[in-house]
Amino acid sequence: MIKSTFATIGILAVLLMSLGMVSAVDLNGIVEVSSPANVSHNAGSFEIVFDLTNEGAAGTIYDLSNFTSSHTGVTSIFDDTEIAVGDTPPSTTETITATITFDEYQTGTITGNINVGSDASTIDETLAFSVLIIPYNYCDDFNGEVGTLEIEDFEITNLGQGDDEEWELLDEIEIEIEIENNDNDDDVDDVIVEIMILDENDEDVTNDFDFDDESIDLGRINDDDSEVAVFKISEVPADLEGTYRIYFRAYSEDDESSHCVASSTSDFNEDNYHVIEVVTLGNRAVIVKPEWKDVLASCGDNNVEVALDVYNLGEDKEEKILVNLYSSTLGIDEKIIVNDLRSGKRQEIVFVFDVPEGLTNSYYNIEVTTYYDYDDDEDELLISSYGESSYNDLDKDFAVKLDILSCRGPDPTVNANLESIAEVGNELTIKSIITNNGEDNDFVISLSDFENWATLISISPQTASINKGEFVEVTIVLKPTVSGIQSFNINAIVDGESYDQAVSVNIAESPSFFAKINEKVGSNTILYISMGIAGLLIAIVSILIVKISRRKVSPQF
Repeated sequence: MIKSTFATIGILAVLLMSLGMVSAVDLNGIVEVSSPANVSHNAGSFEIVFDLTNEGAAGTIYDLSNFTSSHTGVTSIFDDTEIAVGDTPPSTTETITATITFDEYQTGTITGNINVGSDASTIDETLAFSVLIIPYNYCDDFNGEVGTLEIEDFEITNLGQGDDEEWELLDEIEIEIEIENNDNDDDVDDVIVEIMILDENDEDVTNDFDFDDESIDLGRINDDDSEVAVFKISEVPADLEGTYRIYFRAYSEDDESSHCVASSTSDFNEDNYHVIEVVTLGNRAVIVKPEWKDVLASCGDNNVEVALDVYNLGEDKEEKILVNLYSSTLGIDEKIIVNDLRSGKRQEIVFVFDVPEGLTNSYYNIEVTTYYDYDDDEDELLISSYGESSYNDLDKDFAVKLDILSCRGPDPTVNANLESIAEVGNELTIKSIITNNGEDNDFVISLSDFENWATLISISPQTASINKGEFVEVTIVLKPTVSGIQSFNINAIVDGESYDQAVSVNIAESPSFFAKINEKVGSNTILYISMGIAGLLIAIVSILIVKISRRKVSPQF
């Protein structure tokens, strides 16, 4: 409040001085002077009106071109700098209007001199003027800057190709405004933060920037607390160019006359606005903008898509535009033709490419170049058929960033051999050799697609660390339940990727009971013969023992 009071007193003092300096009259032919007491900061110009009476010879020509000012960016504009005033002196008087223009960001008091000369003298009289330029404050629409709200922090983040102070067409912009309530006791309810942008002619062009929101409701800000409003421009429009001033204000929607702030001495270029510049790429330009910032893919991925928006920022329609997606490292050289793209219009295109195996970097930049100014009747796919390009004419590189999520090396080798008979009901043993053809890594071994004809007994080992060029032997045991030609997969899993080896085996039927006996007899003939002979001998001995035991024995005396 004290600062505001001193500022008001200062303005009034300069205003009184200004009125005194421009009230001079009848200065040897300049008989009347009128000038505005003060001028709004955003006006950009003001007028000084005076009457010029001819006191020289008949037909004297007065020169008004000799203008001086101690301030930079201040000039004068006359309808005619050479004025012939009357034929018979001194009876003829002309009313002269001088338009004084100044830099639209000029503040304080502007002083200067209009030197009136004639064909008889370089300078006949000097008209001095002084006009106070009053800065515009966004809170002036209410009751000025009042209350306990403050703009604590201000930050512009350019997420596009330009920088924070110099925006390029199609850039994505975020503007953060931190509003603090510096009252230690009371809250401020329903705090609204608004943005306004003025162009070089002081026209409100906020809508031209296509903000997501031009007004953000922060709700209540508690005492001695702060909240952040984020204004976003998803794409700086293609038809903008020039220097712009950004204004902000935060106020209470319930009581804007008691709470409003629009200036930040620490973060704005000036007391209450911030200057940015929107630059163009030339009179004739065709550019591209990725639909997303990064493309995510892994080594060996096929049919990776990149969507791009092609913009014609030139003044004329482009009959044909050649867009080239190129990377010598990745072996990518794709071309797409865009036909009949009018000025200010865009068209989406989609490139498709494959990512090579064995890449070593975590990301790669893929160049995108546009070629335009097509030469009729030439091959549209030849770069030489186009007179201009984004690379040569705009000195502008467009690129798509390819982020490599994972990169597997050469596929491991998986071999398999049967180590037992393949028969229903009997355990089937398979030996598998897994060779690591890539860098040192950990492997997980599993089986798949066997469930319909066998039961898994064991896999040993199920995990293994295999160095580059080395191998591990894996033993797999299955118990077949269905005969016939069957198949399954041995899976070697590394870095989340599964490398599968198909194995086919012919499972025989389980043999009958008698066949099993015959098989056993056939395989144990000698044992059975030996057992038969032993049995026969035992029988003979038994018979002899029985006969001897039946003989009568004579008593002896």
